[in-house]
Amino acid sequence: MTTFDAPEMPKGSPGASGDTALRCFTCGYNLTGAVNNRCPECGSDFDRDTILAQRAGEGPPSPVPIWDERRVNGICLAYFQIAWRVMFRPGPLARRFLPNPDWSSARVLGRCSYGIAAALTLAGALISQSEIVGRILLSIAWLVGAYTTERAASIVFPNHRCVERPNPRARSNWTRTLVGLGSCFLVINAIIIAGGFMNPATPVDLVPPGAMLLFVVACLWWWMALFVVSVNAAGWRGCVTLITLPLAAGIGFGVGALTFFMACVLTFRGDIFN
Repeated sequence: MTTFDAPEMPKGSPGASGDTALRCFTCGYNLTGAVNNRCPECGSDFDRDTILAQRAGEGPPSPVPIWDERRVNGICLAYFQIAWRVMFRPGPLARRFLPNPDWSSARVLGRCSYGIAAALTLAGALISQSEIVGRILLSIAWLVGAYTTERAASIVFPNHRCVERPNPRARSNWTRTLVGLGSCFLVINAIIIAGGFMNPATPVDLVPPGAMLLFVVACLWWWMALFVVSVNAAGWRGCVTLITLPLAAGIGFGVGALTFFMACVLTFRGDIFN
């Protein structure tokens, strides 16, 4: 199955002399001259009017695959299903997204992830009964850094391979939704952090070294998952995320560290330097 830039139609094929800008949203194949509403490359059904409207970023936003089925299957099952695909099958999931997804729906997914992550880390800090205030501040700073990373990554995330010049609103919906899928990794990291908080072997450490190592591994996993999402959704342009995602993570880390430092100064005041 083609996952990068749409191939050109062979010379002499129907419509080769006048490209209609029709591209399959699943595989990127050039649909100019297609005799029916099924892609000859991957077999996906398509609607010509929908494709042309989506290419221009016009019309109503499209549903978020799997997640918008929560009204039928329930929010818990929908969240588990999309989180599983983000982590283990990010490529096929990315190819199901149209260029103008419903960001208001995807935002609910992000709020669920941040809510679960906050509950897990704060619960771990309280249950640990050691360095509670410092661990709560660390949890808050981590979430601030994660949100900053997400926003920075959405700015540099490449656009859909089938859309050349989308309107600004459609591009914002697209990039923020695709990057927002990575919020599912917050839950994995929150479990690691909470487990580190409750580790009785190192009660004086905010986060023990073993938990930090697992945290770094989870971050690398997030990086590769979003890279696969980017390549499958944006074609060869998605390779830029090998560089831009670490830069976004660096910005988020800096903001999170600054938040933690300022929170400690405001909370402990002069005691922090004693």
